Amino acid sequence: MKLQRRDADVMEGILMRLMELGVVALPVHVSLVCELDFAQYVDQIMRDEFAKAFLKTLELRTILISNSKQDLVEMF
Repeated sequence: MKLQRRDADVMEGILMRLMELGVVALPVHVSLVCELDFAQYVDQIMRDEFAKAFLKTLELRTILISNSKQDLVEMF
C-alpha cells in the first residue's frame, strides 16, 4: 500500500509541474499521453520526479500515437 501511495505522489508531482508549464498530459495507469511537441519536457519531468521519490533512474518507453489531426506520444 505504501508503494502505491508513493507512485500516486510521483504522478501528482509530475502533473503539477507540467501544469505549471502549461503542458497537458493525460495519465493512463502508469503512463502519460501528451502532444509530441511536449514529449521532451514530459520525459525529463518524469525522470526527475521518479529519481526524487525512489533514488533510482527511470527507463522510459515512448510510443507515437498518430492520427489525422495531431501526433501524440505515450510514455511509460
